[in-house]
Amino acid sequence: MKKFLDEVARHLYSAYGSGISDLHIVFPGKRARLFFNEALLALSDGRPMWQPRYLSMDDLVRSLSPLAVGERLRLVAELYPVYRAYHDEPFDRFFRWGEMLLADFDTIDKYGIDAAALYANISDLHDIEAHFGGLFAGNDEAMTLVRNFWSSLDRQAVQSDEQRQFLKIWRSLFDIYTRYKARLRELGIGYSGMIYRDVADSLRVSETGAVTDERFAGKTFCFVGFNALNDCEKRLFDYLREIGAGQFYRSVHPPRRGPLRRRHPGLRPRQLRAAQTHRSHLDPVGRLAVQSLVPRAPAHPRRAGVRGQGDRHRAHRRSPPAARAPLDSAGA
Repeated sequence: MKKFLDEVARHLYSAYGSGISDLHIVFPGKRARLFFNEALLALSDGRPMWQPRYLSMDDLVRSLSPLAVGERLRLVAELYPVYRAYHDEPFDRFFRWGEMLLADFDTIDKYGIDAAALYANISDLHDIEAHFGGLFAGNDEAMTLVRNFWSSLDRQAVQSDEQRQFLKIWRSLFDIYTRYKARLRELGIGYSGMIYRDVADSLRVSETGAVTDERFAGKTFCFVGFNALNDCEKRLFDYLREIGAGQFYRSVHPPRRGPLRRRHPGLRPRQLRAAQTHRSHLDPVGRLAVQSLVPRAPAHPRRAGVRGQGDRHRAHRRSPPAARAPLDSAGA
């Protein structure tokens, strides 16, 4: 990771110089900021300079929303009266279930899932095919399991108490979801996924491509080290790329044709680890596969014709017994 951050710092410093302090640099975690600052200090030869504005993805998204992130205990407490309007359950029994429900709502919003379709009461076989056919395309076994599950719930004569309770809760979840979000908006708070989705839904690009959103005017955002993105993050990245306010840097693994151990069964563990190391690539324009924009690192000493002490020992170990005899006798 440190080598990758060194390359990013070198590229940005060469492009902006001391103006790098005006950039908004977004990292997945806070630890990367320390390494990035060290790289900038080395590049500036110790000259004083203002550091860039560092953000996490949560920091950025929250700064773009009028809603504040609520404390988890309060979020569950606000969910309880909405839930109790449909199901009579004491709070101590609801609390654990409420945390699970809140986590589900968070996932629904972050990945842009249609809650109305997800919580639909699916019983007709045609509805099952319409809702899940695309999801399980080519997987007949999974599709059969889904079809059997919903079909069993539709048979009134064989429903157990647990199945009836499940259906009762399931049929109310979409209403609970919508009423709960409306309640949170009245309070000016929200859970993380709700805020992410609100920000993603608020992004609009004018027909001329001009930046009409004051939240991004005159700013440049650099996203470093992001790979696995949820739907809202993808929409934000696409928007910033389209208006020219975003730069994206990520570490890319080279393509592999299969496990190295299977392709090279004779490699030792140390050789496998060395073969699996990868070099960082910079992606300032958002393409999935790009060539590195910084000079390649110096070749390995052995490839450059320079032999180190470790190479002498390895050559000594690999040499045949006859070649080692003079060295052994001299050492004796």
